[in-house]
Amino acid sequence: MSIKEQSTSSKESSLRPRFWQHILHTFVQIALVGAGGPVGKEVAPREFGALSAGRVGHQFALTLKDKHLLIVCGASAGLAAVYQVP
Repeated sequence: MSIKEQSTSSKESSLRPRFWQHILHTFVQIALVGAGGPVGKEVAPREFGALSAGRVGHQFALTLKDKHLLIVCGASAGLAAVYQVP
């Protein structure tokens, strides 16, 4: 499903990204970076952090504003982990 389809959909289930598709994409990126491929090393951890935070927000039935904050924090944590920021 494209980003445009997700953003224009009225169903909440279609707004959430496909979990296993993104997990597979993340591991493929990690493998490519490990093999020396020309892929940015910060994309996979940031994507995984945001994906995980979105799932946690859904499990705890947070408001949309709180989910957005949690997703931003998850993406930031993934980026910080790549650059070893304390």
